[in-house]
Amino acid sequence: MTRLRTTLITGCALTALVAIEGTATAEAPTSEQLAPLLGADAPSELATGACPKHPSKTLEDFPPYKYEIRASHKGQLDALASSIARAAKKGTVRRVRIVGHAAKYGKSDFAKTARNRAAVVNAELTSRLADRGIDYSKLHFHVEGRSTDCPVATNSTKAGRAKNRRVELWIDRKAPPKKPKPRPKAKKLTVRDAIVRLKKTTSNPTTQCLTKKLLDAKQDHDYLPDDGLATFMAQPIQKVGITGYRSFERNLKSWMDKRLATFHRVPTKQPIQKRFDKAFANAQRSMLMAVNDLANLDCYDKRTPSVRAYIVRQSKNPKSLYSCPVVRAQVKSVIKKLGGVRGCRA
Repeated sequence: MTRLRTTLITGCALTALVAIEGTATAEAPTSEQLAPLLGADAPSELATGACPKHPSKTLEDFPPYKYEIRASHKGQLDALASSIARAAKKGTVRRVRIVGHAAKYGKSDFAKTARNRAAVVNAELTSRLADRGIDYSKLHFHVEGRSTDCPVATNSTKAGRAKNRRVELWIDRKAPPKKPKPRPKAKKLTVRDAIVRLKKTTSNPTTQCLTKKLLDAKQDHDYLPDDGLATFMAQPIQKVGITGYRSFERNLKSWMDKRLATFHRVPTKQPIQKRFDKAFANAQRSMLMAVNDLANLDCYDKRTPSVRAYIVRQSKNPKSLYSCPVVRAQVKSVIKKLGGVRGCRA
């Protein structure tokens, strides 16, 4: 019994696949049925020019004057389809060329027979590639027939004619697509790097002085920010004592380290360095505001003279952030206007 299997295929003008499987006496498909399988770029007439050489694969011994696939061809087609599928998945297939041939013996339309043999192989390969998950439309198939003009053996013997009744295939390969080079991971910005960049770009003398001291590990990086001073003075004296303000101090370098870690953890469209610079400017402003607030402290509070005296001592300590010229001058100006650390604002 003859089993007819029809599969619809898209791409490259391939509209229908008709494959015949059966005995040697089975009725072969007509040339009209096979015509669409040749593809849009297949010539309607006999292909001419130099005979193609060195095929990737050759299917020999097609039935005389016919073009159906023999059982011996099926294993070869399976292996060939698997090879093309592997290459296609890697993106290394440029074109698959299929050329049919005929043996010059007796009387027949050898050109049509050669083209139809190529078409049947094309259809069989297409079906097998689809089974392997390869979209036919994404591959370039070129199908043609060469009639009897390219024999590989003599046509005077049965064995020679069997070799000439063949279909040759070439798999033109190309280099695999280049994988984009992975972008080198940007170096994670450290506090030291951020301070160095800020020092190089700022024109503010106080910022230049503070960043210089922060880069020196031997310096004292503690300062009493505006909010720390306010919190200390708002606490009951019994709770914090007179010199408890030290627990409200902030280490500028450690605090900037925490801020930078937050910037890395919560990214925004704004560059991290710019966010760091703004945070540093706010810390610097808080420090100067605390110096100005020394004049507003309650002069009857026992803690006030201690806090003012501490800031004055720090301004005279070369290792302290308060020794930066602008900060030291501001401390001196505030205390002078008060008439000393125990003075009251008029």
